[in-house]
Amino acid sequence: MAPLWIIQGGAAVYLPPAHGGAVPDARTALLLQVMPAIMMLTPALAAWLTMRWVHGIRFRPMLSALGLGTAPGTRHRPVVSLLLWAALGLGGTVLLVTASVAVAGLAGFLETDWTLPALAEAAEATGLPTGALLAMQLVAVPVAAVAPNALFAAGEEIGWRGYLLPRLQRLWGTPAAVLVSGIVWGAWHAPIILLGYNFARPDAGGVLLMIAGCTAVGTWFSWLALTSRTIWPAIVGHGALNASAAFYLLVSADPAVDGALAGPLGVAGWLAFGCVGTGCLVAAGLRSSALTRCDGGHGVLICVVVGGGVGLYLLLDGNTEEGRDGRSDTNLGFSVTTGTAVGNGSSHSGVCAADLAAGIVWCGSQVLGFASRE
Repeated sequence: MAPLWIIQGGAAVYLPPAHGGAVPDARTALLLQVMPAIMMLTPALAAWLTMRWVHGIRFRPMLSALGLGTAPGTRHRPVVSLLLWAALGLGGTVLLVTASVAVAGLAGFLETDWTLPALAEAAEATGLPTGALLAMQLVAVPVAAVAPNALFAAGEEIGWRGYLLPRLQRLWGTPAAVLVSGIVWGAWHAPIILLGYNFARPDAGGVLLMIAGCTAVGTWFSWLALTSRTIWPAIVGHGALNASAAFYLLVSADPAVDGALAGPLGVAGWLAFGCVGTGCLVAAGLRSSALTRCDGGHGVLICVVVGGGVGLYLLLDGNTEEGRDGRSDTNLGFSVTTGTAVGNGSSHSGVCAADLAAGIVWCGSQVLGFASRE
């Protein structure tokens, strides 16, 4: 992201006009599309350089070491097994994104409008019914999940689930490895988040939100990679996440809905991906000692920091000022919808409760996982 930082002087170029951003010129618009794609390939490049020049592993054995082959030890129809796992990665991820939309609606983070206002303009321009446009969107998701999204998602997954996760697992065991790799993955996004990407919060708050989101989603991708013993399901799942991430916008009555609450990397996504991913890891750990080898103290400590830290941050940063747009903005840039959208009471407290609940569920499930080994 260095060219964008240099050219734009660190300005938040990804901020939409509704949040005070400017409409980019043609050159900047091209950079806004190209630079994130290039950025996604850098973890794979780093993994390759490390494997080749630090570990001295050549290209062909490197593919297997990074989880890019079929599952080792798969005797019967390994390609079929790989395809089934990839289908689970794609379908499961889309279902979890859909579940996060349901969570957002039930929690009051998202006011739904089933007339699909987000597609109304396109329907009027094309003359196609809204239902047909929706069907085209849904059919496009699995296609886009594989090409081109999976190509760029592979750049990240090779680095995070292919290289980093198994090495952390050997050091600290599965729970700590999953959580630390998720934190690193989220922190790696800091340069683009500080340019206004994803949450329209170009500050420390946006980075914390991304770390929490990546840690939650990372539990699901890590389970896919560790259980299948190949990173291809996580690659396809990552592509599916990128292809379906805007589902909540399709059914939102408010085009300016806060993605930090309703999006798949927001609070709703933390609950959907975090609970399901952690549950799958714990269930797998009950059957396989390879998934539960760890120092329990590390896992519980990181669960507390990640699961409860952001909630406590929101809880303690209680000095808010009501903005003109009906939002409540905290001192460090967090912006959440007011109690009218969330329900009875302040959404500030609602976010804290949801996040702290996620932290408690996360910690509890990890403790159960540790206890199951005793």
